[in-house]
Amino acid sequence: MSSEQFIFRGPSPVKDLTTKSVGHIFYNALERSPNDVFLVDVTACMEMTGKDLLNASKKLAATLRRFGLKKNDIVGIVSPSSWKYTVCILANTYLGVTLAGTNPNYLKDDLNHFLSKTHPKVIFVTTSVYQRVKEFLRQHPYVEKVIIMDSELSEKNVFSFNSIIKEHEETESVKVVEADDDDAVFILFSSGTTGFPKAVPFSQKALKTTIQIA
Repeated sequence: MSSEQFIFRGPSPVKDLTTKSVGHIFYNALERSPNDVFLVDVTACMEMTGKDLLNASKKLAATLRRFGLKKNDIVGIVSPSSWKYTVCILANTYLGVTLAGTNPNYLKDDLNHFLSKTHPKVIFVTTSVYQRVKEFLRQHPYVEKVIIMDSELSEKNVFSFNSIIKEHEETESVKVVEADDDDAVFILFSSGTTGFPKAVPFSQKALKTTIQIA
């Protein structure tokens, strides 16, 4: 009796995604289905179609590029989950930028540790997080820009997410960059068992594999 009859396998992948970057996969999926609902934000009471997400993420990506971000740079995000968080993910994958995220409820020492470990050029934060990190941002000169997710606060090198999305034309053009399999898409922080949270990179290859078998 063949052992094959005892082995259960999932369906074969519909498409081979291994030759494309994660940014290309996301961009093409949104572009192919402009009228389909891709995201429902219950807190904000809103739905976003492929067209909505593509337009918003292209605007943000164009702004980040004007800020000087390039492939393999690091951007930090310390914010609760929302439609804006999704737009940040999409925009950064188009540019080949690594997005490092951590818990917005962390205290000052944990946030200071997060910045020290990741060295982001730009950070996305809520107003409450900004008030916690503001006093020690000078210790992290590599942080060039701050984008506030939930208010219109504007200071030197501090920008409002809402203003970025509203002020740019929908026709912003964005060239999606190529990426290597070993490039990190995300840096996630695990609480670990002792001490400060630990940084865990998540590569292009790992995310593409997850998408392919999902």
